[in-house]
Amino acid sequence: MKLSIIVPAYNEAQNLPETIHKFYKAVKAAGISHEILVINDNSSDETVNILEKLKKEIDTFRYITNPPPKNGYGYAVRKGLENFEGDCVAIVMADMSDSPKDLISFYNKMKNENLDCVFGSRFIPGGKTTDYPKNKYIINRIANTLVRLVFGLRVVL
Repeated sequence: MKLSIIVPAYNEAQNLPETIHKFYKAVKAAGISHEILVINDNSSDETVNILEKLKKEIDTFRYITNPPPKNGYGYAVRKGLENFEGDCVAIVMADMSDSPKDLISFYNKMKNENLDCVFGSRFIPGGKTTDYPKNKYIINRIANTLVRLVFGLRVVL
């Protein structure tokens, strides 16, 4: 099962090399068939130059630039979801706020247990939040509960 890793990026020249290399090394070491797809959202820094360099270094890497103007995070995610080639997909941030180790764990859980999707959460046992605003926490919990109720989603921990 091929994993597509989508990385939305706007002016992430400083972050992309570390992030892409760490995710690449992790999935390669785990023997996971994969692609890494960066969606460049019309960056004005050196992001395109970095992406071209990464394309030469990593054979499973590619990128797409959203057409102008800058479209925003949601459009970058959408562009990635319209263009990934794998059997399953993960969206990760360019700033290493997502863990390659967690991605491997989620991929293996999905594959081994034949699940449709796997989500990480900072709000379950073993998860953690740091400096998370109380009002944001309350809104997050209410919104997540409503989505689960409206769509009849079952959460398996």
